[in-house]
Amino acid sequence: MSYAPALAITSSSAVLKANGQKFELPVHVTARFEDGKIVAEHGYWNSSEIALVLRELETGGE
Repeated sequence: MSYAPALAITSSSAVLKANGQKFELPVHVTARFEDGKIVAEHGYWNSSEIALVLRELETGGE
């Protein structure tokens, strides 16, 4: 059995159709490989900025 950790840190961008605002989401994904197969994967991201804007849109900016 071989073990090789893999790490990929990237980001994803999207545009919110409701107001045309562009967002950049920080993303961190870590995967562990054994014998060439992924045996564990962990993903983390922070979507709080989008959640706050969606909340403002729902409440009308109050």
